[in-house]
Amino acid sequence: MSNKDTGDTAAKKILYVITKSNFGGAQRYVYDLATAMDQAGMDVAVMMGGDGALKEKLEQKHIRTVTIPSLARDISAGKDIRAFFDLISLFREERPDIIHLNSSKAGILGALAGRIARVPLIIFTAHGWAFNEKRSALQRAIIITASWLTLCLSHRVITVSEYDYARAKEIGIGCKKGKLKTIHNGVEAVVSIEKEEARNSLCSKKDSGKLWIGTIAELHKNKGLVYAIEAIAKLPQELREQLTYCIIGEGEERSTLEELIKKRGLENTVFLAGYKDSAASLISAFDLFLLPSEKEGLPYVLLEAGLAGIPVISTNVGGIPEIVEDMKTGIVVHPRNPDEIKTAITYLMTQKEKMEQFGQSLREKVQKEFSTKKMLEKTRKIYDY
Repeated sequence: MSNKDTGDTAAKKILYVITKSNFGGAQRYVYDLATAMDQAGMDVAVMMGGDGALKEKLEQKHIRTVTIPSLARDISAGKDIRAFFDLISLFREERPDIIHLNSSKAGILGALAGRIARVPLIIFTAHGWAFNEKRSALQRAIIITASWLTLCLSHRVITVSEYDYARAKEIGIGCKKGKLKTIHNGVEAVVSIEKEEARNSLCSKKDSGKLWIGTIAELHKNKGLVYAIEAIAKLPQELREQLTYCIIGEGEERSTLEELIKKRGLENTVFLAGYKDSAASLISAFDLFLLPSEKEGLPYVLLEAGLAGIPVISTNVGGIPEIVEDMKTGIVVHPRNPDEIKTAITYLMTQKEKMEQFGQSLREKVQKEFSTKKMLEKTRKIYDY
């Protein structure tokens, strides 16, 4: 007999499924939900591909994890078929009341496997649609079809931004009323370390007296980091000499970014600090936060920058405009446009009072609209079917 049959909603069994096990935004979301629902008395486990930082952090909180070696981000017919049957087997063995799917691959495979295994409630959270990425027409058609199937097979669909909600409607999922719901990501204030200590831990040999621009992001093409570096290169020399640009994160684009930094002669200005386990606590190192993404859902890093009162320059993709209002709580630029980024940096470096004003306004907005408590309360209501 399942927990649903007993009527004990507090003891429902929830399986979270996510493709990658690093600690990006989607993984942070899974971590927050899994730890909160475990504390609420639910039976929680997290299934993932790989044994990365997410697995380690969950196990530190005594959350049960299951690694699915066949579940990987890259498309591989053999692995994908194995992952599909692995999920069916696991769902039948675990007999969850709810599976909560995250990321495109886990979404389509998990939703179909959940239907076959007769899971009572299948929830999918879209952390930014994959068809928004820069791809060929054929690839986009395949991804749109897969997204459509995921949404049809899921009982409930959460989008983390109103932008993604609208995009879901556009692909014509034919959902019954109430199936889609937007629930913004939420954050709580992180205890930041002192500015000088944070800077020394990132780039100990650099001039801490300069203006520090920072980015926290996976080194992936979707993050648009090449355009940020090109923007720094386009700045007049007198402004470049007044700043340090530090990127926290690791990923497949490291060598490409290193080559670009060297090609543009920015070795003494732009620094790749690598992955930091406590990245949010280091945000105090920055005077200005830059997020040049080509694709986003609703990025946690902008919420964390906002809570820290740091002014933001970001692209107008995904749910970012729902956080950053142009010339009110920051500056919004178009993606893949280093000239606009350069102009925004120049403006804020010469208008210091605007930096302070934007930072304060963004802090107030995040505190009011994007709390973890609010996110958890809204998600819990979806679980209480």
